[in-house]
Amino acid sequence: MNKLQEYDCNQLKTHGYLLGVDEAGRGSLAGPVMAGACLISRSFFQSSLALKLSAEINDSKKLSSCTLIKQYEVMESLKQQGVIDYYVATASVS
Repeated sequence: MNKLQEYDCNQLKTHGYLLGVDEAGRGSLAGPVMAGACLISRSFFQSSLALKLSAEINDSKKLSSCTLIKQYEVMESLKQQGVIDYYVATASVS
């Protein structure tokens, strides 16, 4: 497990689910903004495949565009398996 996975696993000892939320953009008054949320449960950490596949997911600002695309595919796969759920939305100034 990477450090982020260890932290989340420890949090799930006292919580049923974890919800991570993040946004990117300059804010709704300055331009478009994107937001995403990801929900994981304890079952995520019971899947060695999910842990292995998601081990590279950490700080998206530190990942190359190629790695970002690969990790998006990993997240889609984990979502299809029912291990995680996530949603991304965008809003513009208008």
